[in-house]
Amino acid sequence: MGLNYKGLSFKTRWTTLSGIREVYEEAGIPPTPHPVENVFYSVPALLDTSVTPTLAISQSFNIEKYLDEKFPNNPLWSVAPPNANSEDTKQILAYLEGISQYLQGTKDPRFKTLFTLVIPEVPKILQEVDIPYFRETRTRWYNKPFDAIAPKNKNQALDEVKDVFDKLAKFMDEYREKPFDPKDPLDHPWVLGDVVSWADFALAGMFKWVELSNSEIWEEIKTWNNGRWVRLMGETAQWI
Repeated sequence: MGLNYKGLSFKTRWTTLSGIREVYEEAGIPPTPHPVENVFYSVPALLDTSVTPTLAISQSFNIEKYLDEKFPNNPLWSVAPPNANSEDTKQILAYLEGISQYLQGTKDPRFKTLFTLVIPEVPKILQEVDIPYFRETRTRWYNKPFDAIAPKNKNQALDEVKDVFDKLAKFMDEYREKPFDPKDPLDHPWVLGDVVSWADFALAGMFKWVELSNSEIWEEIKTWNNGRWVRLMGETAQWI
């Protein structure tokens, strides 16, 4: 998303989920720190072949920081919000760090319930060769049988997830100093106010994963917070 947003040309190397490690080791891409796996490789990664030797970077945040340094147009990471030290900003960034942690398999309580609703459905969209790997790794991450990851009470779990996003939306509105107006086409749903940032891409990436893996949950999320999240997805779609 960051490359598209900055208007940079690139080539994509496709691989299976279980084949990521082989591709990364061949390319010299470093592993991602992980609290459970001794060696773990996550997508995306970036190979910059315009420099010698080729530079290999893993993890979205690291990639975005590097792109901002090398291509400062349309900054994503180095966006400096006017009230960067405010409590609302700190709360927003804490939520987004929680998303990052859960995507990497660590445990942040704010997003635990959402991920336990979605993860059991992910095998439905995987290639057959990747299903055993996905089930085995997530079983280790959650320290329970894969089929026991899903919450027993789905409605209660959805209420917990909604509460998380209600709080995030509240922090965002307080940061903007006005509520989001879904009827105003000029009122963008960006996390840090009037400017696009890595924070929007972090949310959009997670929502896309939810949409593909568990469309029923995504249909629920679309109705929350005055349509803020579906609007975010619509406005970031051009860069996905």
